[in-house]
Amino acid sequence: MHDFKEFETSKVLSYPLGSTIKSFEEIQAVFTFFFEWPEYGKATLHTDHFEKQVNIFYHNTKKEFWIDDLKGVDPSFLKLQEKVSITLEIFYMEYQFFTQLDLSHSKNYFTFSFPQKMKISSTVLKKRVHLPEPIPAILESENSRQKIHLLELGIKTIKIQENFSLPEKGTLQVQDLKIPIQSHQSHILEIHHDSQLTAGLYFDLYRKAAFPFLVEKTHSNLEEFWNAYLQSGYLSKFNLNKDRIQRKSNFDFNDYKERILKTWKSILPDKHQTHITYGVQNLKGEIIGASGLALAFIQDQTPIWAIHQLCIMCQPEYIERARDLYTWRFEYLLNSPMDHEIVAWINPKNRLISRIWMKYACYQPKLAYSSTSVHTKIHHFQRKKNSTLSQLKIHSQKIGQEKRFFFLQNNYSLDMLLTI
Repeated sequence: MHDFKEFETSKVLSYPLGSTIKSFEEIQAVFTFFFEWPEYGKATLHTDHFEKQVNIFYHNTKKEFWIDDLKGVDPSFLKLQEKVSITLEIFYMEYQFFTQLDLSHSKNYFTFSFPQKMKISSTVLKKRVHLPEPIPAILESENSRQKIHLLELGIKTIKIQENFSLPEKGTLQVQDLKIPIQSHQSHILEIHHDSQLTAGLYFDLYRKAAFPFLVEKTHSNLEEFWNAYLQSGYLSKFNLNKDRIQRKSNFDFNDYKERILKTWKSILPDKHQTHITYGVQNLKGEIIGASGLALAFIQDQTPIWAIHQLCIMCQPEYIERARDLYTWRFEYLLNSPMDHEIVAWINPKNRLISRIWMKYACYQPKLAYSSTSVHTKIHHFQRKKNSTLSQLKIHSQKIGQEKRFFFLQNNYSLDMLLTI
């Protein structure tokens, strides 16, 4: 039990990632939060040689913390450790501190005193998924080349099977993919992507384990993606709106479909660099939804990625698949090695979507999150007749075999599709 004071849950969860808290009140609030929600939290003890989940208690009378459940650990070994690390994990947040353990007089448990500081991090960045079968790979460094096997994949780290001294820096080769890495701790490699393309290709490997129902858009399944967008009602918001079709007596459905499939096919070579789309399958292997990311603009050398094109067939049994369509984009952007910004148009009444992107903002230490109402005006230019178009500073972007045009003016951007 404990007699800590009241605390604010929101404050404990809103400490910036990478920051260090040092005041007694802030650290006390973290412990109180941890003890108030025992079913959602866990504590892990880390040494140079092992890590072990433990139980932590607070003794009101003696004003000290107790650790038990250290079966199989030599007490004399722990006592010789100058410092050990303890991580408190709750609601996807981690609070790490260093301390020295003392063996109790009864020798049944260890004690430690109130820590002087805690470092804040997130379990999402450290989350790893277990692979059904180990993946063979090559770990290369300046002086060695070793065969290894990958056991778990994460956004920022990889766990390997072998137990040997890891190089400080090196390159991990998995199939045709080469990933710059640094040694993190025993069995753990820390990923440092050197380009958006390699980050995307690695995510392709990761998502097969993390999101087994996701499928990549390829030349062979474009028709299935079209059917998912069509049958989910997504396209009815645009040119396939019934009222719009009725107003256009010359509307050619087959021509419309053919041009969309042709565009999808022509931009495929540029995936991961300027765009990426994944579909989601049901248990029969049918694509029943999709969502995408696109590099919308580059302003002041900063890439701005847009969240777009999410659709799923509206059936109760697909709720988990819908969650995958939201979540993969969140993790894909966290996997990016480049400083970037995102733009998304969301319905604030949808609390699920709001929470996803609020959480994303919290996981980006450099990101100053803001929510702004956006007023959009769409201008239709007559290319031959309107002289305004020639006065604008037009930017172009090559996407596969297609070209996209936009301009930036007074911090506003306007996207244009020009038919040439």
